[in-house]
Amino acid sequence: MDLDKLAEAAKDYRYLLDRGYPRKPSLDLVVSRYVLNHSDRMALYRCVHTSKEARSVRSKLCIACTRIVLDLFNNLITILAIIKSEPVYLCDDCLVRDVRGSKIRRGDEPFIDYAVKLLVQGILLAKPVRVEIVCDKNVSFSLRYARLVEEALCREKVVASIHLASKADVTTIDLCRALDACAASTDFVVCSNVPRIYPLTTIVLLLLRKAPLFDFATLFETPCKDLEYVQHGIYAKHERDD
Repeated sequence: MDLDKLAEAAKDYRYLLDRGYPRKPSLDLVVSRYVLNHSDRMALYRCVHTSKEARSVRSKLCIACTRIVLDLFNNLITILAIIKSEPVYLCDDCLVRDVRGSKIRRGDEPFIDYAVKLLVQGILLAKPVRVEIVCDKNVSFSLRYARLVEEALCREKVVASIHLASKADVTTIDLCRALDACAASTDFVVCSNVPRIYPLTTIVLLLLRKAPLFDFATLFETPCKDLEYVQHGIYAKHERDD
């Protein structure tokens, strides 16, 4: 992967979006211009938004949430990608996203327990009192994975409830609005329609002291100040524990 080429493509794509050009034709044009592969295309699609959109999402980021609505598979799949050293990106809105697709893969099973452990560890840093776990009922073993998270949270004295949904994004948005809760999700539709966002995948990346394959936030000179604070707190805690 040519990261310099990806950076130039991202700048052109952002320029077109900010000028009001439609997303798909703009993406097609930039991908063709720079001869990008599928992963690069998905990175641009998932991680580059208009300046206004990215600024709006960043303004919603919270690092302390008493109520969290967890978009389970959205987070679990990205955490699996982080664990397995697959490409993940710090996007222009300061959220970490992957480009691996929306399904649990056959080779992911040995990593599920560790992914759940990290997911719960990341949630606990927000100091929640209640977590609503939203999972897609059309995904195989969805209830099993949700129960692993529920049991781990309950052991930490956090009240947790499972919601099986036919459309996880809609349910996540509805619960956030009804409960005035933070959404733990990187789904851009969710992020655009909830009052607050807990950047769980970004926090897990910091917990593991890993770096994204590419940092779009820095490229567009929009550093993630609140996450620097989180990073300092996480690393300080690790040093005390050591």
